[in-house]
Amino acid sequence: MCPFRGLEPFREADATSFHGRRAECAALVSMVAHHQWTAVVGPSGSGKSSLALAGVVPRVRESGSAVVVVRPAPSHNLRALAAVLLPLLTPDVSEADRIDHAAELAELLAHQGLAPVTAALLERTGSRHLLIVVDQFDELLAPEASGAEVAELARVLFDDGLPETVRVLTTLRSDALDAALAHPDLGRVLTRQQVYMLGRMDVEQLCEVVAAPVDSVPGLSYEPGLVDRILADARTEPGVLPALGLLLELLWQRRRRGLLTHQAYDELGGITGVLSYHAEGVWERHVRPEDVGAGRRLFIRLVRVPWGTGSATRRTAERSELGEDEWYVALQLAGARLLVVGRDDDYTETVEIAHTALITGWPRLAAWLAEDHAFLTWRESLGRDVERWTRSGRVPGLLPAPETLATAWGWLSVRSSDLSMEERAYLEAARVRYRWRRRWWLWAAAVSGGLLIGNRLDDSVQATPATAVAGGVCLAALGIFGCMLWSTRRLLTTAPWHRVWVLALAAVLGYALAYLTGQPVLSRPAHSAFNPSETAQVVTAIGALVSAVGMSAAAVIRAVSLLIHARNDTARVRAGLPPAPPADPAAPDQPQGAEDPATQ
Repeated sequence: MCPFRGLEPFREADATSFHGRRAECAALVSMVAHHQWTAVVGPSGSGKSSLALAGVVPRVRESGSAVVVVRPAPSHNLRALAAVLLPLLTPDVSEADRIDHAAELAELLAHQGLAPVTAALLERTGSRHLLIVVDQFDELLAPEASGAEVAELARVLFDDGLPETVRVLTTLRSDALDAALAHPDLGRVLTRQQVYMLGRMDVEQLCEVVAAPVDSVPGLSYEPGLVDRILADARTEPGVLPALGLLLELLWQRRRRGLLTHQAYDELGGITGVLSYHAEGVWERHVRPEDVGAGRRLFIRLVRVPWGTGSATRRTAERSELGEDEWYVALQLAGARLLVVGRDDDYTETVEIAHTALITGWPRLAAWLAEDHAFLTWRESLGRDVERWTRSGRVPGLLPAPETLATAWGWLSVRSSDLSMEERAYLEAARVRYRWRRRWWLWAAAVSGGLLIGNRLDDSVQATPATAVAGGVCLAALGIFGCMLWSTRRLLTTAPWHRVWVLALAAVLGYALAYLTGQPVLSRPAHSAFNPSETAQVVTAIGALVSAVGMSAAAVIRAVSLLIHARNDTARVRAGLPPAPPADPAAPDQPQGAEDPATQ
């Protein structure tokens, strides 16, 4: 049996094979014993999960505590917690009834917290304490994570009313720390935790990781000088543990009569090249030429760029997000352990990349992500907007503005398959809303102009110098307004300041129309009465007046909102936030002619 774990993290069952972190294990066990909340924070590839699961959990369990391990999910986080607590509370529950019982327990946690559950669990198991390990805590920051669920989980696990018999241990990537502190719910949680910063292993620890598993297997050894060579390469690489674990596993597979050789080390590319060698080999063997496109789409779905970090990380995709061709590729690569296929607590099939180290260590994937970085950054922002819109009950006011929709439609027209159904529904709702507003503007202008023309043709009203001036202004504004719209063809995709000028002209046009149409009514003496023959003129004048005033007021409001939006954009640029990708020239209701925004 192979003594190495490859890209897979060590679990509780692998405790005897877990080496190199004795001091860290002792320190963390002590922190967990004396503090209710402890967080292990370290860079990707530093072994946070292995330390918590294979180092801390077995020692805490030996001290007489009950332990459960939960990993955050995009949704139903309380149900995920309930699913791991359920076997300790009711071990006799069948698999068929587990989902219903977990849902009931999640409801209990939401309303009463952990106190009643903990009391029953400790009594049944005969334990003194309960340790809850939340592995990969940073996954709660994913845009698809339900805000309400995150808030509920934070309240249940980190509330002041948490029983003294409960301990919570979380693992968090250091590059996600700023985003977590800025989160409205998780920031408050993290500030009250004891933080253990996990650094890189020193040479002595790395030597134990390399040598101890081999020493424990009779008849297995390294060629002379190979250990020193591995350690010399490992010292220069940040986040080396995933690559080192994979290298040792592949060396074991290529052993010759129980000997791990220099030749195999060279063939694998050493520490620096083993991830690329392994991933590329798996890709070439298991992905057919006709499935290359599906494979690329699959990996783009499995990666996200967390807001504020700029560095890509893994995300878990559900089976429903993938096409049949993508799922086929996922199964092929999972069989070669490049991907991991599993089920969440609702028995929904999921897939994810075997380790974050592959994102930067595999040149093929790194090149894809470099090409798609703008799209991934935009998709992360879109996910947050969709989550906020959904959480608010789909309030129309939270739909994107026309200028934001122009950018989104450029992506949607060419990357629709890379978006979820909820994200596409969000953009479609914005498109419908904008199209309705644009048609309202055209209707208001048409009605006002038609009524004005009809009113002016009535010989019973004599023109005055004021009405002549207003008419000239109206016609000039109408001409300029039409030329600008014709030159840009689509109001939605013009530059922000250009739109402000268009809207200002629309306001002038509206006020001129209002004066011209209302003048026949407003200019008459208050004591004079209308003749029955003037009824049509009065009705048309009032109708045109209301329509024109409405159009001009809407133009002013919209122009002000655009100025505010432009000011906010300037502030975002000064703050160093990533720029949005260029907008596609296609109109929202005519997307079929769009080009790829990344190539414009």
